[in-house]
Amino acid sequence: MTVRGIVELFRLVKWESEIHQQTLAFSISHDHRTVRIYGHYPIINGNNTAFYRHPVRTFDFTELEDKEKWTAYKVHQERLRFMDASSLQDALFSHR
Repeated sequence: MTVRGIVELFRLVKWESEIHQQTLAFSISHDHRTVRIYGHYPIINGNNTAFYRHPVRTFDFTELEDKEKWTAYKVHQERLRFMDASSLQDALFSHR
């Protein structure tokens, strides 16, 4: 849902190429043993957009035999550009 919203905002100002195949969001899933981190990205082809995810990291709590089990893992986003406020405002209010 987040990636779809970002695509729509960039589409309003005709900047789709800036986010094509770029990781725009991350999700985390877990169970009693593992944590999985995924990156989510769009493939934009004209007016059509497909959304995909790729695994970034899977962490098994047992792999360190309970050592450092509370260590936080940082995920750095490769690239996400933000529209400047005036471009976003112009795009949103000109399409009413």
